[in-house]
Amino acid sequence: MKNNQLAQGDVLLIPLERVEGEMSEVPREPQGCVLAYGEATGHTHRIEEPGVRLFEPATTCSFFMEGGEQVSVDLRGLGVNVLQVEQPARLLHDEHAPHELQPGTYLVIRQRERSLLDWRPVSD
Repeated sequence: MKNNQLAQGDVLLIPLERVEGEMSEVPREPQGCVLAYGEATGHTHRIEEPGVRLFEPATTCSFFMEGGEQVSVDLRGLGVNVLQVEQPARLLHDEHAPHELQPGTYLVIRQRERSLLDWRPVSD
């Protein structure tokens, strides 16, 4: 896979070579595989094509980046997921241009911001 990371609004996708660790599959919504919901607009960052699955880490996982870098971290509860794309697909959002995704595995990170007391997802 020869993709670079891509961003659509407050969602960042980072290509991975592979992931090791226990993950649970996130159920597919009627509108497709939803990566993030917009709190203000109700719009979604989604993939409508079949052959796309979203997972959330259930334990500490090892993420193997392109180029061989390995990161082992516990991401449970942080809104960081893993996306598996089996065939070319498009990342869609009502207010952003679509992004073409090639088959592969991606780390999905939702942009966060610091409030006075903690970190929270950026409102879309």
